[in-house]
Amino acid sequence: MTRLYLARHGESDANVQRVFANRGEGPPLTNRGRQQASALARQLAGHGIQHVYASPLLRARQTASIAARRLGVPCTTSEALREYDVGRFEGTAAEEGWQAYEQTLADWLLRGRSASSTGGGESLTDIECRFVPFIDGLRRQPELSACLLVGHGGLFRAMLPRVLANVSCSFSHRHVLSHVAVVIADDDRGALECRQWDDRIVAPGSHLAE
Repeated sequence: MTRLYLARHGESDANVQRVFANRGEGPPLTNRGRQQASALARQLAGHGIQHVYASPLLRARQTASIAARRLGVPCTTSEALREYDVGRFEGTAAEEGWQAYEQTLADWLLRGRSASSTGGGESLTDIECRFVPFIDGLRRQPELSACLLVGHGGLFRAMLPRVLANVSCSFSHRHVLSHVAVVIADDDRGALECRQWDDRIVAPGSHLAE
C-alpha cells in the first residue's frame, strides 16, 4: 500500500503581496514560511516517508528541501507539481485577476467546465494531463510505501478530486488548504482515498462531499 502526503508550500513573498507567480522560479519563502516548513518536517517525522517530491517553483522547493533534510530523505522536483499557469495575470496582483481565478475554479469544480482557464492560461484538462500520470506513476512503485508531495493550493484544489476517490469537487472547492496543510491519501484495494484533509480525519468508507 502506498501512502501519499500532499502538502501546500510555506508562505512566500508572493502570498504576502498577493501576486501571481507561477512561472520560472518565483519568489522565495518568507521567514514565516521557513518556520512553517520546519514545523511540517516535525509533524511528519516518524511517518516513514522515503522520498520528497516538489514543484519546481522556489517556494515549494525550499519547503521540500527543509522537510527532506530534516527527514533524512532525497528530494526530487517535478513539473507535474507546478502551480497552474494564469496566462496574462502572471506577475500581477490586480483584483481582476483574483476574481478570474476564483471564477475559473468554480467553473472547474462546480460547473464541470474543464476547458475554462484564467487569463488564457492552463485549463483543467491541461493540468490533469501532467498531474494524474505523475500520481499514477507513484502508485506503480511497489517499493515506495510513503512519500511527501509539496505543491500548491490551486493545483491541489483542482486536482485532488480527480485522484482521490472519496473527495468531491464541491468539498475541494470549499475547503482551501492553508500553508503546509497536509492531505493524507492511501492507495488501498485499487483506489486512492483520502484519510485526512488538514485536521479532518476521514473514516474508511466515508466521502468528503459537503
